[in-house]
Amino acid sequence: MRLPTAMWLVFAGLAFGGGYSSRSASSSDGEVPRNDSSAHGGGSDGTRSEGRAGPQGNFAGISEVLDALEKAVVFFLESYHDINLDGLYGLRVAEGQLTLLLDGVDHSVNTSSSTRHSPHSQALSRVHTILQDARTAGNWSLPRIRERDPGYFKEFKDVVSRPYVIRGYSRELGDHVLTRERPATKREMFSETRSDRCMQEMMGSTGPRQDPNIHTTRCTVTDECWRFVTADGATGYTITHQLLWTILGEHVGCKENINAFASREGVWEGVESIQQHLCTKILREAEVLASSGPPEPEQDLFLEQGVVCGMLGFRDFIRRDWLQKVLSWQRPEGCFGISHHRTARRLLVEKLLRDGCLSHKSGLGTAMLAMYVRYMLDPDMGFRTGDTERR
Repeated sequence: MRLPTAMWLVFAGLAFGGGYSSRSASSSDGEVPRNDSSAHGGGSDGTRSEGRAGPQGNFAGISEVLDALEKAVVFFLESYHDINLDGLYGLRVAEGQLTLLLDGVDHSVNTSSSTRHSPHSQALSRVHTILQDARTAGNWSLPRIRERDPGYFKEFKDVVSRPYVIRGYSRELGDHVLTRERPATKREMFSETRSDRCMQEMMGSTGPRQDPNIHTTRCTVTDECWRFVTADGATGYTITHQLLWTILGEHVGCKENINAFASREGVWEGVESIQQHLCTKILREAEVLASSGPPEPEQDLFLEQGVVCGMLGFRDFIRRDWLQKVLSWQRPEGCFGISHHRTARRLLVEKLLRDGCLSHKSGLGTAMLAMYVRYMLDPDMGFRTGDTERR
């Protein structure tokens, strides 16, 4: 049974901590907005908001998560000329999450005279402003990305041209499903070329690097790509990109084509069955990574795992202790990056920005923060306020 939104927000405010900071609304074509002091950890009254896990085991409240998300989006506004396509992808996911939140929350919260000036309506007002800023940053980045690499942009423009509004319903994978899976002992090497090819065929995109054998009809599902997406034994970025292929299919309007192909192959449940199967395996890997930190070289993968399954509504990936990890990785500049030079081989091509910030990782971190904001404020998403582990 759904709680009235105003009642849910009262509960959310009590469960997740103090007041809300605010900042001035930005203009989509004006000066780049900057955070006020409250966006760096203080509440609207100048005090420090209830925050990250400390000796007493306190967890982040909605105010701190909004502060962190605001800082991340401002980083994108200030760095729009340097962000690459992979970074913009995460920002578009964040846009989609905030859009879904505002669509799902009862509009009476914003119009009722009794709640118009409450701290909870202030939180939603902040979400509106952050969404506007995220949209502005994304739109500013597009022409710069096109200028730097017109061929790559032409091939993958559908990935970043608009927000990812994937209407996944809130659910859990369940222990009975997880017990059938075993974490792989060895990682399959990720092939970005193969992944890119399958995504291009789904989008029907062309470009200077186009393989003449690639189909250019939108919503094409080939036997080769089906084998890639459904292959067992994959790990790491290979699984997340198997899942991304299904998400991209939904994003560009090809879900029916995938379902038809799946039925032909005997997968009668279609896309949702594939997504649940992949997220089951991804969750086991994410739990292993979380138990070891994860160390800095694995943080990008951990974020990607949470983003791709969290946006589908699998709340197994939305945990308070995992939120603390994400918050702790954010740099003072608002981005996510590296703290020192490392020699470990990267599985994905990443772009190093100013001050040690990374484009892809920053996009994923921003998407993850937006996801937590949605789960914390939307009563339909069912974010638990009790224990941090799955029941």
